[in-house]
Amino acid sequence: MISAVVTAAHQPRSRLLVRQIGPGREPWPELARRTYTLVELYFDAAQWSRAATDSHADVMVLDTDRGTRRSRIVKELWQRRRELFDGAQTIAMSEDDAEPCGCTWDDVFALFEEVAPIERCGIGQPALTRDSFWGHEITRQIRGCRYRVTDFCENMVPVFTRAAWERHVESFDMTALGNGLDVVWSEREGRCLVLDSTPFVHDRPLGGSYDRWAMELDSRALYRRLGILPDGWRERRTLKRVWTEAA
Repeated sequence: MISAVVTAAHQPRSRLLVRQIGPGREPWPELARRTYTLVELYFDAAQWSRAATDSHADVMVLDTDRGTRRSRIVKELWQRRRELFDGAQTIAMSEDDAEPCGCTWDDVFALFEEVAPIERCGIGQPALTRDSFWGHEITRQIRGCRYRVTDFCENMVPVFTRAAWERHVESFDMTALGNGLDVVWSEREGRCLVLDSTPFVHDRPLGGSYDRWAMELDSRALYRRLGILPDGWRERRTLKRVWTEAA
């Protein structure tokens, strides 16, 4: 349950990013020429209070229930404060342990908005640097490649068109920890973008303190309920690659 929402005076933008900030992580410094609405999610009340003076976000959300994961909070925010999403045509979510590497979120939005209509994709993600902790080989960066069209996009840093967001936001609380949702989105979309020229570094091992076997069982129950083959039963495929001239 969302405990508090603080909204700064801002004009709705066509781009919106929801960034999770857990204990030990800090809000970003002020970003010059930021082209998107920034929503920050906090789980620690003391950290949230400190950020009230330090953060440059447009919206700061507090949820002190540590059993609640980002996707569930975002769905609740969508349901209770829909006006925060007014005007947003490209919507992204980010874990706090994934950060741009040699690029910015503005670059990610720009590339996604350029190629998503061309490739008929509603969802995508930045590729992960080769030295990142990773869970799916297909999401790792291929140097020299601008982007790829694949059949999978994971839920660490997903980017949605408005239409795709509205297709999938109701699924955000289908599992307790948000695991398995990326398989659902990918299966339903069929075509996804992996943005190699705007890579992110992921600096924390996957799973963290959560019971990974419990997460796997939760995911499998979701797949059975929806009639989807479990992740790992088939090879993830790249459907198309676009190389840069520098390659």
